[in-house]
Amino acid sequence: MVVVSHRGWDGSRIIGIFNSLEDARESTKDFIYDVQREELIFDVMEIGKLSQSACHLQTGSNMGIIIRQHRYSFPPDPHT
Repeated sequence: MVVVSHRGWDGSRIIGIFNSLEDARESTKDFIYDVQREELIFDVMEIGKLSQSACHLQTGSNMGIIIRQHRYSFPPDPHT
């Protein structure tokens, strides 16, 4: 599941929820926003789980787009 948010000068708002990153990108390709001052955030998540953290993946060629892959568990710490 992908939750898409728009972050601008007045805060953030969810603009859509999609089954896949591909569906989210296709649906937002014509969304108009100021890429210098605003962002589209794609949160890739699992339904029914609480995220423990998110790994940010900024797309290099697309200013103003952030993809966050959420993590739900961590591997055991070998130092403990």
